[in-house]
Amino acid sequence: MIWPLVGFKKWHKDARDGRCQRDRSVASAYQTALKKKDDLAIALALSSFARKTAELVKSGAYEAAAGSCYIIFRCLAKTCKEHEDWFSGFTGYGDTYTKLAIFTEAVVELYCHLRQKTGLSKRMADEMDINLEVFNLETDFFGDLHCSSRFTDMLCDAQAQDGDYSELEKCPMWGMWERKGVNEMLDDMDLDRYDKVKCSKIEQMLPKLMKMVEGEMKSMR
Repeated sequence: MIWPLVGFKKWHKDARDGRCQRDRSVASAYQTALKKKDDLAIALALSSFARKTAELVKSGAYEAAAGSCYIIFRCLAKTCKEHEDWFSGFTGYGDTYTKLAIFTEAVVELYCHLRQKTGLSKRMADEMDINLEVFNLETDFFGDLHCSSRFTDMLCDAQAQDGDYSELEKCPMWGMWERKGVNEMLDDMDLDRYDKVKCSKIEQMLPKLMKMVEGEMKSMR
């Protein structure tokens, strides 16, 4: 396939540009939060933007929603590079999660929800896949996209996805984040001396999460 170079450059510029040209306000909020060196401040700064992105998906504004997802991922990747310990739990399920790990998992589910939309054109789906691959090559934020099924789902439509993202509110992490709200969810968390999180709501979800892990292990055999 010969890719339309002009379209790719335009899209990739949005994904690569850390200044977040699509929404200057989130860039400003993120930079302010980053200066505080507080993972909670960053989660709070980005969470409202994630909800706006979900509204874009709901309204059918898929291109704008995809661009918003990349802005969020870019901010998270930059934070992870400087404070990797803030993302403990992101690369594997368990009973301890940092605040940003929970938020990042929720945004991954949002992206998978967008990727499986039947109204997504083939051109748009191809652009999303290319830009996700390029972004991950630059940042290694998601590790091996072709190894873990939950990250591989970011490159697949509904028929090929391992998980079911058709109803965003029913996705484990996003559903918890959206139903309870970030403040109530964080109030339910107990932090240990390493700032890791033990959350009763996550513990209640562990059986479902473990089934997802089992699915990943089977796909790797």
